[in-house]
Amino acid sequence: MSNKGYTVIGLTGPTGSGKTLVSSMFAEKGFAVVNADEVAHKALLNPEYIEKLTEAFGEGILLEDGSVSRPALAEAAFSSKKNTELLNRISHPLIIRMCKEEFEHLYEEGFERILFDAPTLFESEGNKLCAFTIAVLADDKTRLSRIMARDNITPEQAKSRMKAQKSYEFYSNRADFVIMNEGDIDTLRRCTEEIIKELQL
Repeated sequence: MSNKGYTVIGLTGPTGSGKTLVSSMFAEKGFAVVNADEVAHKALLNPEYIEKLTEAFGEGILLEDGSVSRPALAEAAFSSKKNTELLNRISHPLIIRMCKEEFEHLYEEGFERILFDAPTLFESEGNKLCAFTIAVLADDKTRLSRIMARDNITPEQAKSRMKAQKSYEFYSNRADFVIMNEGDIDTLRRCTEEIIKELQL
């Protein structure tokens, strides 16, 4: 979206694909980065949102102080595609609204190029806020090892999260650009820089 003086580039892909690394490369090139997962964490402070999540997934997702346990929520939400879709229906409208507010704040601070890192960019229709979209993909074996190392979980837990997500084709058929990230950081950096150059931003 550039009609308000700033341009948003959407970045997405399945868990374990390496979006965070690509985000950091955009940041090195002067882009402000809005991470939808970080915004989602902030959303967990919203009482109305907490109430809706509890109604959907039960009080087992709550800590003793009434706040949401992110690991418990993740376990419940990623246990099946049905639950993942339920979480998305509840969370997407609020998170997208909060992200738009972040874009506006960043523009007021002087940023005209914004990278929107959102795992569910297309599902949430967050892509409608973007001038271009990029999907980061990797093979299943690479993703599995990354997820296990990142979240300190078992192979079974990691595979459960992977199964709850969309196929490669879902991302590659929708994104304007696709980056394959399977271990070579120099290749990843070169691909990322080529896209930035092509975007002429």
